[in-house]
Amino acid sequence: MHRLLSSSRSSRAAVIGLALIGLSGCGGDEEAKAFLLGLAGARVTVYPTVVRTAERITHDTASAEVLADALGKAGAKSVVVSGERLTLSEKTSFNQGAMYRASQRAFAEQVKARKPETEYAAVAEFLVSANGGVGGIHLFVVRADGTRAFGRLLNSHHKEFKAVWPRSNEQAAAVLTAALRNGLQR
Repeated sequence: MHRLLSSSRSSRAAVIGLALIGLSGCGGDEEAKAFLLGLAGARVTVYPTVVRTAERITHDTASAEVLADALGKAGAKSVVVSGERLTLSEKTSFNQGAMYRASQRAFAEQVKARKPETEYAAVAEFLVSANGGVGGIHLFVVRADGTRAFGRLLNSHHKEFKAVWPRSNEQAAAVLTAALRNGLQR
């Protein structure tokens, strides 16, 4: 099942686009700028969010739709929300950076193997702690050939995260979209 979201070009897209340029994520400012330029008019496939706990991995389509909406507002021509659930990496670690890198590689490999008909593919990953709180949020965006286009790692060091201290998938999706909308200031 796929759901197609189309975006219209508007001043809201320009504002969100400028905020994306301000992101200084794991790939840096230049990566964010290049992604934004490539996103304008592009098509994106968004996969259901991967939700990891110590015991299991589940998926959340509602937060994927929130991400799809944000990418549409940032200038994507169209966004397809896929029903296909990806596993990403099985790696667990107390090191969020190591988990981020493992999941990024796994996502890139899976997208490359699937060859989507869109220019970009994206997925979010939420790391849920034993107390039910979300301890980390990851965003991965790759080109159709699996090469990295953009990524973001969020946790308690980021102001959007601290403003909410997410305890649900809905709150984690709100943190992610706030970071995309506002840019991140550490």
